[in-house]
Amino acid sequence: MLIYLLKANIVLVLFYLAYRFGLRRLTFYTLNRFFLIGGIVCAAAGPLIDPSVFIQQHHGLNAVAETLPDLSMFKRVEKPLIHVVLEYIFWGGVGVMLTRLVIQLLSLLNLHRNTTKTLYGKEQLRVTERHVNPFSFMRNIYINPSLHSNEELVSIIRHEQVHVRQWHTLDVLLGELIRIFYWFNPGAWLMSTAIRENLEFITDRCILQQGMDAKAYQYNLIKVSGIPYATAIANNFNFSHLKQRIMMMNKRRSSRYHLVRYVVLGAIMGLAVLSLNFTRAAVKAETSARHIATMFFQYDTVKPAYVPYSVPPPPPPVPPATSPAVKPVKGKAVPPPPPPAAPAQPVVEDIKMEPVTTPIPATAMGSLVEDVEETPLPGGGVALRKINPDVKMKPVFYIDGIRYGVEPPPDLNSYDISYINVFKGESAVKLYGSEARDGAILIYTKAYKGDASMKNAQPVKTVTTVDGVKIQTTGTNAPVKTAENNK
Repeated sequence: MLIYLLKANIVLVLFYLAYRFGLRRLTFYTLNRFFLIGGIVCAAAGPLIDPSVFIQQHHGLNAVAETLPDLSMFKRVEKPLIHVVLEYIFWGGVGVMLTRLVIQLLSLLNLHRNTTKTLYGKEQLRVTERHVNPFSFMRNIYINPSLHSNEELVSIIRHEQVHVRQWHTLDVLLGELIRIFYWFNPGAWLMSTAIRENLEFITDRCILQQGMDAKAYQYNLIKVSGIPYATAIANNFNFSHLKQRIMMMNKRRSSRYHLVRYVVLGAIMGLAVLSLNFTRAAVKAETSARHIATMFFQYDTVKPAYVPYSVPPPPPPVPPATSPAVKPVKGKAVPPPPPPAAPAQPVVEDIKMEPVTTPIPATAMGSLVEDVEETPLPGGGVALRKINPDVKMKPVFYIDGIRYGVEPPPDLNSYDISYINVFKGESAVKLYGSEARDGAILIYTKAYKGDASMKNAQPVKTVTTVDGVKIQTTGTNAPVKTAENNK
């Protein structure tokens, strides 16, 4: 969740900066309105976009990913304490801001109940006796006529009618919503202020287009500036930044050539949103080969351990049958049935397991499974030698016969690999020197044209269970067979 919040707030800040320094001084107020709303939507949905949809799909990598072993066998990683604390702080701030919004809505509801409906021409007004600034919320206009002259009432009502008809309240509520969930981000507060400011620019232009005198309208704005607001979540007639509003009313309309800014900034913002998530998909593709090689190398040896197993004892010998008296039936003797065998009692013994050092090479494609070697025990039964996830080695990597050190190249993808050979112990040191004391991993790609076989390797017999199928492989350079290969 913390990563999501970080990305969302970065996107929100980028959109605000693009508006503040690239679009705010333009007179395309309606486009600015949609740009700001689009920024909020991108901030919320952008971190959820998977960029792999827009890039080439690698079916080989998907095949490997679909056959990964059950991850429940690994220990679950707990969240760091600092993450838990930050999440509690975040939700605490959300609760405070949400409570603040609820209080404002309840205050507005109380004011609404104490108003009366009045017709002013064809417009319905909610008349209040409170000493408050005129404002609109949703489809209602609230005003105290006793505080204004007839000339002021005309400009005020026309102003609020624009807010009502264009549903500006929804924009204001959207700005309040981002302040609730991004309360810790100054960009969220600045974005909410920019939304309100741009709505006033839109309304001022509509009023002047209706033929109202600009100076008289601006004078009315100044006169109403001293009246307190009824609520902060409504469209108040006198919004702050009067100086900026008057400057924009007197400014000449921007040239249409400036529309290019919206195209350029929109493209930049789209790339920025995708780039925040692109790393996640790229890392999966670049490190897939490293994960495969490491898992095959680490999971072929176990530490000495006592593994309990159960071997049923042989059944006891059947006692010789007695010869009771037999009654002849028509000249023939019928023998009695044999007595039932005694039930077998299981015996549990502890067998100390020795470390397995048999290298088990594998191909890059196929099923990635747990390696298990079965050893017959005296008296029946099987001992299992399992993988050890705790081994941490630094083997030497060779790609197509070229040494790459203890780390494979980051640009090696699993779908390019033909097969993998693993050497450990003395055989690795003899073949590749002392630097291979922790082992050597030979990776051969599909593009390799040389001879990748190991003719001098000692044969080793290994039984491997893959998807419920037991397979015996011979030779250290024999690839692991999968159920899919046997079809």
